[in-house]
Amino acid sequence: MVEKSLLRKIGMTDNEAEIYLILLKMGEALASEIAAGTRISRPHVYDSINKLIEKGLASYVIKNNKKYFRGASPHKLLDYLKEKESVIKQEEKEITAALPTLLKLHKPKEPKPIVEVYEGKEGMKTVLNDIIKTCKDNPEAARFVGFGESAKKGEAIAPYAFKKYMAQRKRYKIRGRFLHTVGVEPLGAPYSEYRTIPKEYSGKSFTTVYGNKTAIWMLLEKPLIIKIESPDVSESYRSQFEMMWDQETRVLHGLDGVKEFLRDVVRTGKDSYYMGVSGEYQKRIPKELDEYFDGLRKKGIKEYLIVPAVGKVLHTDVSVVKYVPKEYFTPVDMVAYGNKIAIINWKKPITVIMMENEDVADSLRKNFKMLWGQEAMVYRGMDGMRDAFDIMLEGMKKGDCHYGIGVHYITKEMNDMLIDFFRRRAAKGVSAKVLFNPEARKYGESRAKIPLTEVRYTPKGLTTPAILNVFGEKALITISSRKEPIVFVIDNKEVAQSFKSYFNMLWERKTGVYEGMDEVFELFYRMLDELKRGETYHAMGAGWRYITPVPGFLKAIHAFDAARIKKGVHLNILFNHDARESVKKRMGDFRKAEVKFTPPALKTPMQIIFYKDKALMVLWTKEPPTAFLIEDKAVAKSFRDYYNMLDKIARP
Repeated sequence: MVEKSLLRKIGMTDNEAEIYLILLKMGEALASEIAAGTRISRPHVYDSINKLIEKGLASYVIKNNKKYFRGASPHKLLDYLKEKESVIKQEEKEITAALPTLLKLHKPKEPKPIVEVYEGKEGMKTVLNDIIKTCKDNPEAARFVGFGESAKKGEAIAPYAFKKYMAQRKRYKIRGRFLHTVGVEPLGAPYSEYRTIPKEYSGKSFTTVYGNKTAIWMLLEKPLIIKIESPDVSESYRSQFEMMWDQETRVLHGLDGVKEFLRDVVRTGKDSYYMGVSGEYQKRIPKELDEYFDGLRKKGIKEYLIVPAVGKVLHTDVSVVKYVPKEYFTPVDMVAYGNKIAIINWKKPITVIMMENEDVADSLRKNFKMLWGQEAMVYRGMDGMRDAFDIMLEGMKKGDCHYGIGVHYITKEMNDMLIDFFRRRAAKGVSAKVLFNPEARKYGESRAKIPLTEVRYTPKGLTTPAILNVFGEKALITISSRKEPIVFVIDNKEVAQSFKSYFNMLWERKTGVYEGMDEVFELFYRMLDELKRGETYHAMGAGWRYITPVPGFLKAIHAFDAARIKKGVHLNILFNHDARESVKKRMGDFRKAEVKFTPPALKTPMQIIFYKDKALMVLWTKEPPTAFLIEDKAVAKSFRDYYNMLDKIARP
């Protein structure tokens, strides 16, 4: 019905429109008559009529104690629209006046990239499944591309996973474009288009980009895949792909090509951003490199470099250097400067690819800044550990001090590496204060013989599988309780300062020691007395497999939790990863609590609890259970900063 449709457009509901039209036809009517004529229930009739009356489109008269309703003249509809227009104009003026204030409140945050590392066949399977999941519903929007050596090598490592992956590609008609090394057989997946690139541009890794995700595949003996979820990063890699796919580039060869590139950076007059800088510049063209630095100084511009290891680049007054793990790099140098990019491959024949494209340069620069801004980096294995410690030493000068906590059993290879590091540190004039675990006295005695080294030992029982080091404004956490060490490098001034405060507390022994289940829980109840309803305390470390064997623990903790819940005190807790299954079965015990789990590598039998300006460190595995009470504002803050860092990588 045309009339009813028009009435809906000006703001009436279906019921209002139908009732208004029947009132126009009937002239006036009782509610019962309207209900009978429209098949709308009487309660809804009254509701709709009242709204029409509010809009000035209906009225009523009372005859013989009965209320008769009338529809307003259709001319009134024009008045109603004019009133609405007037109200809208007034609201528009008010919103326009308030807009500057509202815009100040609107501060959209850029989502931080999510970086995940997968290993082995299971890791490959997980990423392949994620590609299918991301692409299957809208393959065109995913814009699936890949470039590098070839994914064929992965098929040999995990044939079942790749067979399933290719079947699903075919089932969901997921299209993709891929660049692979000349002479290397491509994967041959369905709905795929392939082109080749020279061997010197492909490297040993293979990169896939799908949706807002990028996966860098290193198909070694033990496969390693780094997955980055970030629109900026994916667009950066996708732009690099498109550049190579279209092959619209300027290609130079030999050292003359490298020299021309350096001259072009100076001519452009913009800061340059390098990823994966080779040490070949100072070896092969030292004179031209000096001229390049002089040119940067005259133009007042700088170069920012992200490199994988100490000693790769010259440190100058126009250079700003940051080190990250080598897994993040391709075998070529990549540079963004102004609206240009350059890719330099030092393998014979030396090749330089230069391209002028503002979008590609911007995307590469965003990728650079994402890596530059990462506060935490992970170094794996002995080579990674050496790189991490070398990088720390590189940033220290004569008169600085290095602080270490929690040194315990380490492998011979690690011990030899650390002794060499301590000697080079001393030779540089950097002193060290180190707190060894009591059972590591033999290591402490050997370190104490090295110049500029002061050694003490932590209280008995205060043991951790992690080794904490502080170098200036950086902190290193080394997990050495496995054949392959893992080092977390945290580039954060506040976190480093907080760990240093914790070190100073242990160095000066500002702790109270409590032994036995009764004394430990007495500290718990003392904490509860000091906390008010609605306040929160935090806990991290330890897990059910460490705690439940302690006699009397479950009964005591249930009683304490009941008291905590009754008082209305909240708990935020980060359990060890290996406690996940047991804790999930007992989630009923964690009312008024937020529970998460730390990554598998960050496992410790010690539980750390902090609230207000106090901290408790509890060793449940010790007999009897032992707690260390620390009443120090700086130390409590150090644990809070560490907790906040872990909370970002913990998972529910």
